[in-house]
Amino acid sequence: NKAGLIETVGSGEPRIDFLGNTKGALLLEPTRSNLITYSNGFDNATWEKGGGGTAPTPLVSANQGISPDGSNNAFKLELNLNGGTTSSDRSRLTDNFTGVTSTDYTFSFYAKAYSSSEVGKVVKFSVDNSSGDTLFTLTSEWKRFVFVGTSTGTNINQHIQLRGNESTSDSVTMLLYGYQAEQGSYATSYIPTYGSAATRSADVCNNAGNDQVINSTEGVLYAEISALANDGTNRMISLSDGVSTTSNATLYFTTTTNQIRFVYEISSVLQCSIISTIDVLQDNKFAIVYKLNRFELWGNGVKLGEDTSGSVNPSGTFTKLSFLRGASQLPFYGNVKDVRVYNTALTDAELQQLTTI
Repeated sequence: NKAGLIETVGSGEPRIDFLGNTKGALLLEPTRSNLITYSNGFDNATWEKGGGGTAPTPLVSANQGISPDGSNNAFKLELNLNGGTTSSDRSRLTDNFTGVTSTDYTFSFYAKAYSSSEVGKVVKFSVDNSSGDTLFTLTSEWKRFVFVGTSTGTNINQHIQLRGNESTSDSVTMLLYGYQAEQGSYATSYIPTYGSAATRSADVCNNAGNDQVINSTEGVLYAEISALANDGTNRMISLSDGVSTTSNATLYFTTTTNQIRFVYEISSVLQCSIISTIDVLQDNKFAIVYKLNRFELWGNGVKLGEDTSGSVNPSGTFTKLSFLRGASQLPFYGNVKDVRVYNTALTDAELQQLTTI
């Protein structure tokens, strides 16, 4: 939120994310489940505290610092190898869930050094039956550490640990908050859990506008957007008749190849397809122009492509502005700062000014 804190938002309320910017952006995410049963309950028995060799069992203490949500609910985690240098010397905090083999999982948590003397210390994150083992370094500020791995088995054990044969520090005291394990190749916003896995429904934002404000024969669809991830999916925003992909003017990312694309159809007959390569993970300003014999794709102040042939839909066809393609296909997931519909085809000078970053 504006204060820089993690905020819980109720069902049906739009989430405006201020991470990395001061203007805020509408956050649209897919459905995800946090598979960890106590996401911020590290003192619970489901989190195993393991020691071995020279290393004692780690110490976990509740309510030891202000967490990213602004409350005094961060946990202190103390790990110590006591000089151990072998693989048997280990101090670790562990949780697990039953997963699916050959599946991408993303693991994330917030951590920081407990005191200035702990800044720069190195801890290991590792997963049994999955790729993704990584060393991470503590800083003086809260940081969300994110690790992606592909499972090689079904028993997914995750460890935050020190180990004698790894390049970790000998001892560390850190603050920990908000652990999440989710199926997918990128992290989504934190889903708190309190004794069982929890699921967040997909964000849906569609069916705005009507044929009185959307001009079907000419116009501009403008959006300042960025994709959540380059995850091999197509994500779309469209003006349409609301019936699947029958008639639409669609702006969409082809994130498997970092492409932006403009497609225009009349009764499922393609009239134009304009494609340009662009970094879809960055904030971009795009506009698509449709008018008889004038179809254009603009991005960041530049005309990316045009098509001077093709027909337009009859008056009254476009009744919906949707973060989908038509009725229900390929929803857009990402950050949305601005979306506009113009009922006339703007000039090149206007489009250049509109889309310049």
